[in-house]
Amino acid sequence: MKEAKRWQKSDLLHTAYTACRMSAFEGDRIIGTVDVSVKWSVLSLKMMDSPQISRTWRRVNDSLFLAPEASPARMQLLAVCAVPGAVASQPSDLPLQFEVAAKDLSTELRWDLLSTFARSVVEAMDCTKPPVIPSALPAGA
Repeated sequence: MKEAKRWQKSDLLHTAYTACRMSAFEGDRIIGTVDVSVKWSVLSLKMMDSPQISRTWRRVNDSLFLAPEASPARMQLLAVCAVPGAVASQPSDLPLQFEVAAKDLSTELRWDLLSTFARSVVEAMDCTKPPVIPSALPAGA
């Protein structure tokens, strides 16, 4: 939250925070890893209307965008989170970007991990108007 409160439009640094890295098992054999991360996005809400970005990102609702398979085994979520005490443009110019990367998980399981993680971070950050993050994978994802 400190980053959001000190953020200015000219800031270029957007540090990603890996919240969780775990092994994926099949029986007693490790078959891969699962990484879950969050960062302040370099994408603004205005950018979501551009043809190039809208090919990857889909609007879920007014406060949420989804990149179902940003690349093989990756799913990303962009959420508007107005941080108390930040500049007025922060929610639209500095949304949160969540990611789950796990090639050995189904799309539904990646969504379960991503949406649960995003809801917990948004709750912990005490967003002034929390984004609506559905528990079920949005249609067309």
